[in-house]
Amino acid sequence: MFTLEIHHNGQFTSTPGRIYLFGDTDWFDGVHCDVFSMGLLGEMLEDLGYTDRTLVYTHFRLPGESLDDGLLPLKSDEDVKTLVEYVPFFTQLELYIETGVSIVECEMMDRMMTKGKGVVKEEIVDDDVNEAAGKGVDGETGNSGKLLLLEWHKTSQPDKAGPVYDSDSDNGFPPTFYVGKMIANHSKRLSDEFEFRMLLVEIDQEFMVEDSSEDSLEATDVVEFDDAYYDDTNTFLKKQHLPNDHTNPFSHPENSRYTEDIIPHVEAAAGPWDKESGGRLMGKGDHTPGIPDSGEEIWSAKRVLDWRPCKWWLQGHFTALPAKTNGYIRVDCYGGLNQMRRDLCDGVGVARLLNATLVLPKFEVAAYWNESSGFTDVFDVDYFIQQLKGFIEVVKELPAEIASREPVRVDCSKRKGQFDYVETVLPSLLKHRYISITPAMSQRRDRFPLYGKAALCQACYSALRLTSALEKKSNELLEAIPKPFLALHLRFEPDMVAYSQCEYNGLLPSSMEAIDASRGERKPWTGETARVWRSRGKCPLTPNETAFILQSLSIPTNTHIYLAAGDGIMELEGLTSVYTNVVTKSSLLSGEDFKTMHGNTKAALDYYVSINSDAYVATYFGNMDKMVAAMRAYKGLYKTLFLSRKAFADFTSQGLKGKELMKALRKAHRDDYVMGRGSALPDCFCDIQL
Repeated sequence: MFTLEIHHNGQFTSTPGRIYLFGDTDWFDGVHCDVFSMGLLGEMLEDLGYTDRTLVYTHFRLPGESLDDGLLPLKSDEDVKTLVEYVPFFTQLELYIETGVSIVECEMMDRMMTKGKGVVKEEIVDDDVNEAAGKGVDGETGNSGKLLLLEWHKTSQPDKAGPVYDSDSDNGFPPTFYVGKMIANHSKRLSDEFEFRMLLVEIDQEFMVEDSSEDSLEATDVVEFDDAYYDDTNTFLKKQHLPNDHTNPFSHPENSRYTEDIIPHVEAAAGPWDKESGGRLMGKGDHTPGIPDSGEEIWSAKRVLDWRPCKWWLQGHFTALPAKTNGYIRVDCYGGLNQMRRDLCDGVGVARLLNATLVLPKFEVAAYWNESSGFTDVFDVDYFIQQLKGFIEVVKELPAEIASREPVRVDCSKRKGQFDYVETVLPSLLKHRYISITPAMSQRRDRFPLYGKAALCQACYSALRLTSALEKKSNELLEAIPKPFLALHLRFEPDMVAYSQCEYNGLLPSSMEAIDASRGERKPWTGETARVWRSRGKCPLTPNETAFILQSLSIPTNTHIYLAAGDGIMELEGLTSVYTNVVTKSSLLSGEDFKTMHGNTKAALDYYVSINSDAYVATYFGNMDKMVAAMRAYKGLYKTLFLSRKAFADFTSQGLKGKELMKALRKAHRDDYVMGRGSALPDCFCDIQL
């Protein structure tokens, strides 16, 4: 048996000195050599969040070798045989995952196509191909042709003995049988991929020709994009039909770059809101100076897809609750309000999977969040219990025999799917009868049975109602905001910017000092690493960038905006100097009860206003944004949009400025809005073609 150390969700840099940036690492223990296969690897990747629609490249790292020279593709069971030959000598092996476009494979292709640099060893023609590559490549088909064999640059032997090779082997890496068939296979695969990419270019030329008009997309002119939940790729292909298989709408939010010469400050001026149109943000004749005259604002674009609660959840015909419980589970929740809410939702689903009774959750006191309020201070307990009847049993008090002791803590940090919990958590539940869990951040909810998913959905979107006192205060705040209004979740606090490890030019000295004070050991990325990081959409938008993007979407500058954010937003004048009607909860509410509120209760006010706003725009993609977007879809409110940090970084890196930049940003966001991207969690919501 051996352990697989899988590095994923990251990106390679180029050679020399290749490193794997920004990735996550998961370990799969107790893998049997006899049963390990590409099929089993596929199941592991599913557990990590990859789907069969995600273009995945897997590479095996030769033990003791660098990432420059030691990566071999893992794409067939023949490759698996090579990997397991190392197991007698190395009990932990490394795999690296790339998605979308493989830097490793592209560099390998470049080397193959470049002669005179010691890359091409020889050309083998016709029968020689069959002899070198084996029937698996050309023998069965009888194809003849020319194949370039790569010259493997030998590396030094590792300290530990390597696998025993065949008698003709020179005992170098990789094994001799691999050099023939694997390289031939790999060469053929790269050649096929090269042809496929050329085909994609032709498709792009046919379907993605820029239209001079700014008309909305017709229902038959649909944008299909890669699965944004598992894949950071943001390449769009236009198709002539609406695909049956839609992506998870919760993509990673997209990019940011602060450059004063790119983003002009526009004078605040715009037409009034058109209240007769049911709260449209802009009339047909309204126009903001400096913005390309593209017609109505973003919300007027014709949508082709919406997300609504799935019938299987709402109709509720599920497996009956068991007559006898397997024990009691308390969900321990950490972080801010919406992070704790996410933990609670997942915990309800896990408890139902294990046929357990749910104890009221524990909201951990967190000094960092200035927090001391618990679950009962924020949510209506009786309503929570009532709404979950038939989905899962919830109790306020434990039986006397276990009420006097604390639950046994069970680590769920690596548990993501149904069988993970059944195999590792259920035995502890049966043994101790009372346990506490905190679900892992990346759950495979799609692999839960329907009754487990339904309990999770019901808890998340139907069972959590604010306490009467907090709902009263929230309504008071909602009534104080001028109507109609846009709720904007803007994130640009010092600690958040410091955590992002992004560097900005042109900020105020006070902002730079605040960021430096929050950095600690997290220094900003520099050079190529910084470029890659920003290109992946990891850098928060500044208020000035946010105002610029809003204007590109034709959101009038006299729009009433509720700023759903805490104190400490830096550079806020970059927004308020353009959008002058910005209000916050602290500016609208007064009274001693508001002053004594803590983090969770204040966050609840922002959440309540956001799900009831006329439109919701977020500059980030955190837990609050995901919950708000899903609840707005649940309520039938679809004017929801996430500003694209990735698109902003892409366009600015291309040198776009002013009106050209605005036009590109408008198109990118319109495509997102038309397809309902970012509207809801797919675990509980189904796509509806309009």
